[in-house]
Order: sequence, then C-alpha cells, then structure tokens
Amino acid sequence: MDEAEIRLGDDRLAVTVAPGQGARLASLVVAGRERLETRGDDPLGWGAYPMVPFAGRLCDGVLAFDGRTHRFALHTDGHAIHGTVLDVPWRTVSRSDVSASFEAELVAPWPFGGTVEHAVEVDPEARTVRCRLAVRAAGRPMPVQVGWHPWFAGYNLLAIDFASVLRRDARGIPDGTTGDEPAPGARDDCFTGVRHWPRVGWGDGWAVQVESTCSHWVVYDVPRGACCVEPQSGAPNDLNARPEVVPPGGVLEHEMVLRAIPPVIGNT
Repeated sequence: MDEAEIRLGDDRLAVTVAPGQGARLASLVVAGRERLETRGDDPLGWGAYPMVPFAGRLCDGVLAFDGRTHRFALHTDGHAIHGTVLDVPWRTVSRSDVSASFEAELVAPWPFGGTVEHAVEVDPEARTVRCRLAVRAAGRPMPVQVGWHPWFAGYNLLAIDFASVLRRDARGIPDGTTGDEPAPGARDDCFTGVRHWPRVGWGDGWAVQVESTCSHWVVYDVPRGACCVEPQSGAPNDLNARPEVVPPGGVLEHEMVLRAIPPVIGNT
C-alpha cells in the first residue's frame, strides 16, 4: 500500500483513503472482501472520489455565471465532468484509527476560489463509512455542486427505487423533462425522489447501501463488472441550469453513508 494512503477501521470494515488522489476512498473492505475498483489508468474510473465544485457533466465545459463565461477542460462526450479536485493532492488535516479529514484549495481553473473539506469516519460496530463534504466560498458568491462517485466492483445485484428519472438528450444532458423509468439497456441516468436507499450486493450475501443528504442520484452500469451509484446535490449541468449559490464565507455541506448490510441467515 502507498505510504501516503491512510487506512481507517479494522478487520470488520476498513477503508483506505488516498489524499494524493483527490482524497478518495481507494479501498472499501467489508467482511474481508474488496468492494471497490481499486486502481485504473483513468482517475475518473476507480475508487470513491469527491466531485467538487460540480458533479457530472458540465455542458461543453462552459459555466455561465454572473454575466461571465468560464471554460473547463473537456473529457466525456465533449463536456467537462466531475469537478476539478478528483485527481489533485489534498492536505491531511486530522487523523485517528477510525477517522480523518482532508482539505483542498479550489484553484484554477475554478475562478471563484474557496476551499473544500472531506471528512471520513468509519464505525466498524455500526458497519458504516460516513463521508462529509463542506465547501466554503471565499470573497465572492459562487455556484457549487458536490457529490461522490463510488465504483463498485464484482457485484451481482443493483437495487434502486426512485420516483422519477431525468430524461437526457443524446449528449447526456438533462432536457428538462422527467419520466417514471429510464430507457431500456445500460443505465447512465440521473434520478430523484429516492424511495429506498440504493443497494449493491455480492455473491457472498453482503451488500453496501448508499445513503445521502443529496437530492439527485446518477446510476451508471455501462462497464461490465462495475457500477456507480453517485449521490450529488444537483443534476448534471445544474451549475448552469439551476445553480445553488453559496454567499461569501458561506458553506455548502452534504453527507454520504456507505452502510454494510450482512447476509440474511435463515427465514425472516
């Protein structure tokens, strides 16, 4: 294991956080088994990383705010995606055997300044990993969106139950309408109105339930053998369409909990 990485928890439930790789969860071990994609050539494609200061696609890599236009590097389908700090080093602020916190400056290409803190706490007794993001604005108002992007590996069950799905155009951007069900086939969809927390399950009977204060959920199961269940505080491109604006010195906070669910023994 990279010496810069930090292990939290114990043999029942453990995570490894990589401060040098966007303060992401680089590993999630439940009951002795790895549950995440742990490495990859593309920083977008592994672990469970914070998405800040925007989540999902930013259409054409363009942000229009307060009469100005700002441009970001393009990645997916001609869009910017998943923020600006997922592959940069974060500073370790505090750590113990079961918790740690990390901080990063929001610098260029982000034009508004500010900071973000990612706090991770593992409770092996309760079988939970609690992640909290707090984005603090600097001296000017700024639009902010946050989320997490966990890559679950080797699963055989994906259970989701949402009230509606945001229909998207051919480029993956919500078109302003909603439906009851996504289009057939592999999912790359944004949902709202969670009715039951999403669960990812494995052949050994264990599952991980994803809980969050976020209002939107992107579910992505295009690649074989992996899926993503991404809580985020807005839909793709909401930084333009419906921005949440944090005032100078203000803070936007959200939380995600990964809850390990043990196998059901016998009849219940």
